Amino acid sequence: MKFGIDRLIDEPALRAPLEGKRVALLAHPASVTRDLTHSLDALARLG
Repeated sequence: MKFGIDRLIDEPALRAPLEGKRVALLAHPASVTRDLTHSLDALARLG
């Protein structure tokens, strides 16, 4: 099973509609990827 954040990071086709747009993230300390990276940090690394 993959969480939504992991799919968003792993699958460029899911990110394509978001390119060039502002995106908000509503998260809390437990909002992490499968490797326990906080979702905000994981998305920021994508550039």
